[in-house]
Amino acid sequence: MRLVHRSRWFASLALASLALSGCKKEGKSDLPICKAEVAGKEAAEVADGAIPPDILFLILLRNFDRNTMQLKRPGQDCSGRAIEPKAEAIDSCIVGDEPAKRLPERPLTEDDLLIEALDDGRQLVWAKTGEYDNGEAVGPIAITEWTSRGVAVRAIGTLRAQKDRAAIRLEAVGAEQMLVVESRHCDPDDPKNCSRRIRLLPLIGDSFTDKRLQTEDGACIGSAEVTLYDEKLVTLDNGIERKFEVARSVEFEEGVVVINEQVTIKDKDPTQPDLPAKLFRRANVERSLNVGMDAIVTQGGLWEDMLSKHGSVEVQEPAAGDEAAADGDAAADEAAAVAADAE
Repeated sequence: MRLVHRSRWFASLALASLALSGCKKEGKSDLPICKAEVAGKEAAEVADGAIPPDILFLILLRNFDRNTMQLKRPGQDCSGRAIEPKAEAIDSCIVGDEPAKRLPERPLTEDDLLIEALDDGRQLVWAKTGEYDNGEAVGPIAITEWTSRGVAVRAIGTLRAQKDRAAIRLEAVGAEQMLVVESRHCDPDDPKNCSRRIRLLPLIGDSFTDKRLQTEDGACIGSAEVTLYDEKLVTLDNGIERKFEVARSVEFEEGVVVINEQVTIKDKDPTQPDLPAKLFRRANVERSLNVGMDAIVTQGGLWEDMLSKHGSVEVQEPAAGDEAAADGDAAADEAAAVAADAE
């Protein structure tokens, strides 16, 4: 999809008509959720992908003012659904105990559009209409398709995810599809401290639907977001510096979502800076994700358990049968044991 400036658009053609309508029917239908039509020779230009940002915002949003390039509140997508539901309507498991603060409104620009071409000729479009102080952006996520008369929206919902260096794609999960957003989060107090994150949003029918991530017993984990790397450093009572590291990957294997998680714990004596850190523990687990009616369900991870067990500032002697990972073979044995226990 090409975005062109308004001056070029209006210099080359005039919109004969731009009709936005919600035409969704109950049940399965080939009719679009909403559509934008142009007439005559202008249709060929639109089908070629020559469309400016303000027109694309106009297609995806209601209450969008093209003169100010701002969305009037309360914001709605083209189907009439609220982009940001009221706080009481949002699952507290998804937003957490300390929700991020909304940043002031500003005019939207071309940079607020993220567009990815799909294999079937359609486009995946994220219009970031709002921002938060934790680096997240929120706005409609849609699948659009060029038609002989304009643009049709085939699926839509709301995406809230980290916006820095974001990339979006669709992956097959069983008979449905999953939106995958890979982006970066940096600590506002330490801009060099950044981590990659993956946000998951199921596509159910023609609606992108946010679901909480929870364990099999119903315990809340949070939003369906996976931090690919994290670390934590604690100092034990004997002065040893213990470093915890977790590395994760998200794989889509034959329609199944799998999280691979490895936790490594190393101890370093600051009084002997020339000596390398000694491996204390290493464990890994493979977890599958299952999309349910109300949540994405998975087994518990290793990170919190190992932080709780081995992150105390008090020095703990290994219990019987719980030998420290002194070499690679011991570490591999423990990893296998932990993975087996987690299944």
